[in-house]
Amino acid sequence: MNKKKAIKIATASAIAATGFVAAAPTQTDAAVNVKGEVARAKTVMYDAMYAYSKPWLATDELVDRTVAYAAYKKGEAQYKYAVNYVKKYAPAKERTGILTELANVRTKYLLGRSLNYIKSWNALELVVEPAAAKLVNNVEKATSVEAINAAKAELKKVYDGQQGELSKVVESSIKAHVKSEAKNAYDDAIVIADESIAELQKGLKVKEVSASADKAINEGETLTLPETVEVTLVNGQKAQKAVKWDTSKVDTKKAGKYEAKGDIDDTDLEATVKVEVKSVAPQVTDVSAINSKTVKVTGTFLDKLKAENFSLEGNKVTAFTVNAETGEGTLTFESVVPSGKEQVLKLTEKVEGEADKVIEFKFTYTLAIEAISANALIVDNDTANQSLTFKLNKDVSDADLAYVKAAGYTVEFQATSAVFANGNSNSDTGVLASSDLPEKFAYKVVISDMDGKKVAESNLTEVKVVDKSNVIKSIDSFKLVKGDLELSSNTVVASEEGVQIKGVVGDKADGTNNTDITGLVEYSSSNKNVAIVDSMGVILPVAPGTTTITIKSGEATKTFTLTIASKAREVSNLTLSTSSVRLVEAGSNATVGVVVKDQYGELVDSFNLANLSYEASTVSVDGEAKPIVAVVGGTTDEKGKASLTLSPKVAGTGTVKIKSGDTVLKTITVSVSKEIAVANRKFELADSAKDTTLDLFTEKDDATVMFKYNQYNASGYLLGAEDNITEADGDGTYKVSSSNPAAASVGVTADGTITVTGVNNGSTNIIVKEGSVERARVTVNVTDSTPTLKTITLKEVNKVTRAGAVEADDVLSLKPSEGVNIDRAVQNLTLTTSSTNVVRLDEATGKLYLDNPAGTGSMVGTFEQDKETPIGTIGITENLAGAPVGTTYTVAAGSKGTLVYSIKDSSGKVVATQVIEVEVPVTTP
Repeated sequence: MNKKKAIKIATASAIAATGFVAAAPTQTDAAVNVKGEVARAKTVMYDAMYAYSKPWLATDELVDRTVAYAAYKKGEAQYKYAVNYVKKYAPAKERTGILTELANVRTKYLLGRSLNYIKSWNALELVVEPAAAKLVNNVEKATSVEAINAAKAELKKVYDGQQGELSKVVESSIKAHVKSEAKNAYDDAIVIADESIAELQKGLKVKEVSASADKAINEGETLTLPETVEVTLVNGQKAQKAVKWDTSKVDTKKAGKYEAKGDIDDTDLEATVKVEVKSVAPQVTDVSAINSKTVKVTGTFLDKLKAENFSLEGNKVTAFTVNAETGEGTLTFESVVPSGKEQVLKLTEKVEGEADKVIEFKFTYTLAIEAISANALIVDNDTANQSLTFKLNKDVSDADLAYVKAAGYTVEFQATSAVFANGNSNSDTGVLASSDLPEKFAYKVVISDMDGKKVAESNLTEVKVVDKSNVIKSIDSFKLVKGDLELSSNTVVASEEGVQIKGVVGDKADGTNNTDITGLVEYSSSNKNVAIVDSMGVILPVAPGTTTITIKSGEATKTFTLTIASKAREVSNLTLSTSSVRLVEAGSNATVGVVVKDQYGELVDSFNLANLSYEASTVSVDGEAKPIVAVVGGTTDEKGKASLTLSPKVAGTGTVKIKSGDTVLKTITVSVSKEIAVANRKFELADSAKDTTLDLFTEKDDATVMFKYNQYNASGYLLGAEDNITEADGDGTYKVSSSNPAAASVGVTADGTITVTGVNNGSTNIIVKEGSVERARVTVNVTDSTPTLKTITLKEVNKVTRAGAVEADDVLSLKPSEGVNIDRAVQNLTLTTSSTNVVRLDEATGKLYLDNPAGTGSMVGTFEQDKETPIGTIGITENLAGAPVGTTYTVAAGSKGTLVYSIKDSSGKVVATQVIEVEVPVTTP
């Protein structure tokens, strides 16, 4: 207690001396009246409470207990006087009631307030504080930890025993003050005792750590571990040591059993506590709608629930996510829920060994429209069933018109022109006319409630009308090519010509995605002092440096940084299929696959490996140094690939250094042996750069692969291919066959080369047998990435009302012919596999094909059987006479009925159809 705020009571006799004794009632008093005496007694008892409470409220200081005690004694005396007075002079029928009233005031204010205030104060200054002082005094005299701990225990017993007395004062602020003073006295004494213990134990090492009590908490609770642990010192005394816990391996959010380790101060010892995190079941407390397809789920441990735990009749829950910060969950439905109709969401809890527990939660979503915005759109100039759209409130998705109407609202689209399918400038569906739309118009959307009152109106918003087949939505990729070589680093040498941007791929506004849009884009260079790009995408280097090349079509753009380098391309990197070769002096050659790149990281095509030098190790033969192998190189293809042939010359071990000038690019370790005895054979690829997966797509040029059944000596040196090998019906010692000829066939040449040719999708085992004994096998997989037609967007065709020919170009979007005898290119389609070649239509046969200008003997723009790749067909599958008739049909006067064009992929599957109504008068105007 703050000694500036209170004065101690010296002795009980001093307190008694301040007592007040009321005089005994006399007859004269009775003449006053009973009510007055009762009122006086109550006032004096009230004053006993006010004697300490009013000063506290006014000054925040405790009143002298002498004053409080004096007021209490005065109240008691006045109470006794009033009781006697009432008993003597009050009417008998009123006496009991008056005495009860006086007793209640005494109990509440005199005993309940004043006396309890004095008791709490007495507990503090007459019990707790003296006990604390006693501990400090004992500590000063103590010579052992045991004595101090005993004194601490005695103080704790007193302190704990006085908690009830300390809490008797009624006023919460005074109670808090008294208890705080008591705790301060207790804590200060304990600190002094602990400091004394620490001093006595100073320098004593810890012998062992006492086991810590196990800890159990529920998932999600905070783990609290003790700040100290008990240890045994080398002298056998017990002590408390501070510990710093590492709880990083305790996941309080996941049920399980863990261990926490703690470093103990001033020791190398470690404390361990076992922690059990108990599983807590998830609990949903509330469900409320966010919008027509999502609801908010409130509860605890919701992250333990999954979408499959929830169900809504007539709908499907597609996702359930939980916000890690708020703990709230969000359920997403596949379909919208009806507006204004109560829904019942079911939560199913599965408990092993028990029946499923199903809890129902009700919610209602009501569509409330506060704002509306019309979408700025680009529509096609000749497509049917296009609609204007809008958004509600702050939604990012377009509103469902049918849903809005079902919720009781009326929707009206108002346009500046008669653009709607109904022929008017207003519509309740927003469906546009299929043709004759102006280049642009504006519209707004007005929504009214079921009473006809307007609730929202959008701004007037512009719509552009275009030919979407020529409008690019996005530009996704391109190729920078030099001849047949695709450049990956976007680096061009200043002296190079013929570098061009090709194969631009993107998405069109009409929904045709991942399609070739090369002819619909423009090119520009940000720095024409470095490079110029023409309308065909051809790059003209000007000077070394960098420039940004932009590929653009309308609002769609794609950019890349082009570097013009001053130094000519040089071979600077080789990748070898193997770094070591073993040969036999009298055996076969070895082939090493090579991939060649220049200093810019680009593949190098048309490079003759003979332009490199090959420095082979030599051995002395009859005093003459002879190379152990000879090396001959081929020419790289468009993928930078070529082969080196190493021919054994003399037995020995060494290397072949492949050099460009004085620079060694790669080194091959070579060993040549004289041993020619065959020890074993291996079934191997003839070219190690190849693989065992074939592709029937002709553009890939990967429909065959060659193997050899190679002979090796005992040291693992290659002797050469086994030549006593034939096909299964031959007479060789070894025979090779295909387990699935329908997938791939096999053939063998006189030098032992085994050629596997793909036939159809599938896989086969190529097996080598000696008699009936299988000696080797390898699996060959055959794929066919040949593109076929995936989707195609057809033109809208109005009813035919005039005699004449209906042709394929009335249905297909075709580019103008690029020259005499060149088939027109087909637009607005996608393929199952991307291709850089143009899709054309052979109008004579109705074939859609990939033009293959690179094919041997093929002619650009003309379909040639076995040289082009068919991807589909177009033809009339139903005409007025009911029989198919190619791609053209001549409608005569008086004709009536339908023509049906069908577009099929290469397998014959119908991809799209177009029905054309025919109604031609007998006499055509």
